[in-house]
Amino acid sequence: MSFSKILVGIDDSPFSLHAAKVGYTLAQELKAELALVHVIDRAFETGGIDAGHFPNEIRYQAHEQGKKLIAQTLAILGHPIPSALEKTSSTPVREFIYEGNPTQKILETAIAWEATILVLGTHGKQGALRTLLMGSVAEYAIRHSKIPVLIVPLDK
Repeated sequence: MSFSKILVGIDDSPFSLHAAKVGYTLAQELKAELALVHVIDRAFETGGIDAGHFPNEIRYQAHEQGKKLIAQTLAILGHPIPSALEKTSSTPVREFIYEGNPTQKILETAIAWEATILVLGTHGKQGALRTLLMGSVAEYAIRHSKIPVLIVPLDK
């Protein structure tokens, strides 16, 4: 099996940053394409007209925060961001930002982009509350993904 297209799900947690580091290193070693996907979970959007926040404004801000998160992640990974005039030998990193249920959108992105492996972070704990501790996104991916899933625990 060839891992030629690596999709990494990211959010603003240290777990996903660690998974992004592993996915990025794997992509470099395998000379694979890499994509980062961030899903805005609309269930956690807050605000309202009474609070002076309009739905379109909240959505715009969430997308801007997603773009910033991806840019920060790439900067931490040391991925060069070429200027329009500069040629680089570095493999470009695809960026996907969606709204919806993260568990479903990440797997939909994997299918649409034809990823060959999905990389996700997790708490890396065990116990009776495995789903809560592992993370519902990782748990869902393990059970429903049509491609291999690499679950990366946070280093202790």
